[in-house]
Amino acid sequence: MDYKIVLDSCGELTYKMKESGIYHTAVLSMLVDGDTILDDTTFDREDFLKRVAVSPECPKSSCPSPDAYMELYNGEEKRVYAVTLSAELSGSYNSAQLGKELWKEENEGAEKQIYVFNSRSASVGETLIARKIQECEERGESFEEVIEHVEAYIEEQHTYFLLETLDILKKNHVKATFFVTGKEDASSKKIYQRIVKEGHTLAMHSYSHIQDVIYDSKEAFEKDLKQINRCLYEATGVHTKFYRFPGGSSTQNTSLPIQNFIDVLKKNHYLYLDWNVISPDINNANATKEQVVTGVMQGVDAYDTAVVLMYDVADKPMTVKALPSIIKQIKAKNYELLPVDESMILIQHNNGNQEEGK
Repeated sequence: MDYKIVLDSCGELTYKMKESGIYHTAVLSMLVDGDTILDDTTFDREDFLKRVAVSPECPKSSCPSPDAYMELYNGEEKRVYAVTLSAELSGSYNSAQLGKELWKEENEGAEKQIYVFNSRSASVGETLIARKIQECEERGESFEEVIEHVEAYIEEQHTYFLLETLDILKKNHVKATFFVTGKEDASSKKIYQRIVKEGHTLAMHSYSHIQDVIYDSKEAFEKDLKQINRCLYEATGVHTKFYRFPGGSSTQNTSLPIQNFIDVLKKNHYLYLDWNVISPDINNANATKEQVVTGVMQGVDAYDTAVVLMYDVADKPMTVKALPSIIKQIKAKNYELLPVDESMILIQHNNGNQEEGK
């Protein structure tokens, strides 16, 4: 392998990525009552939470050391790319940069090329950047071209993509519903808190979003459900009532009929929701802003109750670009923009309820 990609452990790696030999992890650590807990394969979430619960002090986190990065920069690879948690949130970026400079001092004259990317993001944002690096390398781009294209990609991601959406909604005095997955980092928790504070509906979209695992059995589904409920409650103090199935309730990617998982939701007193309008950029990565606005408005016009699905993720930049125009057009038609609540007609694919058109 001519190159390697190093992420700090805030980045999420799939099993396939771990097995590829391309990706390597610089481990973050946490200090609880004098004990150092590593965020690696030995990390025991339940034990960590128990320790935190009984500790008189707040846990402290620590980024990977420059020495840790130096060690990861070693190897036969000619090119090394490091992707770190946002420099605004952690010292990981500075540590990776210092590790790079120290490695160069100790290996003067070495031909290895090293570059550190400030993800200006966290978690899956780091993962997407790492995948972009791999795509560029597999296209045969030079080291300089990879840096140029990936830095441009980071810029396009909008550092805090969801925060920009929240800013747009606040500016236009609109409340929405955010179906979120489980993230334990401080940045994500602050976002959950802001969603609640600004009057939006915070809702569940599973903890892991790994459908093969979630839908393997009723027990697996309920375990994931409890994890996401716990995650959101610990961050916000709110027990959310709404759930959106990964893939929707019409998904075919389940080991059991979907009704089994609906029964689990009912048992736990949760309501599930699907959509009857979908943003065009979800199925067409090349959709323009105008196409997104037109497609969403055509759907909104067709229903008395329109539930619009838009993905607020880094690789769907048209959400942010199209949202102000969509809000403006909806208001111009005197339609009511509301977050999900218990009084609405629930749009549910599996029972055929798409809501009758106008």
